Amino acid sequence: MTTPERISFAVTALGPRPGERVLEIGGGRGASAELILAAVGEGRYVGVDRSVKATEAAALRNAAAVADGRAQFVTAHFDVYASEERFDKILALNVNVFWTGAATAELKVAATLLRPGGRLVLCYDLPDANRTSLVTARLCGHLRRAGFTPEVRAHVPLVVDAVYQPG
Repeated sequence: MTTPERISFAVTALGPRPGERVLEIGGGRGASAELILAAVGEGRYVGVDRSVKATEAAALRNAAAVADGRAQFVTAHFDVYASEERFDKILALNVNVFWTGAATAELKVAATLLRPGGRLVLCYDLPDANRTSLVTARLCGHLRRAGFTPEVRAHVPLVVDAVYQPG
């Protein structure tokens, strides 16, 4: 299967490394999971998506990694997702909840799931520069209020990389 360019870009921005534990919010049908799993090797991937059809398709696409315990696909809304597992990185591609509202619950869940110093990487494929400026300002404000230190790494597509250090 061909991987869409926006997905390849987001995974490159995430920079998964061997042995890392990565969680993806809204991973869809598993194209990004496939790339992340190849990069983390014996590491681990968890995909959380609210669509049953998407998580079923993702699990099927990545069946070998599911079978050997390196991948798990969970149908859930991220704002109520809970796990004892801690992650090195969290990826969200075009997940609008982080800029359309304060995303207080979602950012609290992300902070809980990240290990100290872990990274939340938010990527957006936005239609124009005006929208990019608006989204960037909102994202960075929401992230700072939630205890993250955001850094804008690219504008087209938009990449905001936020480190979480518990206070």
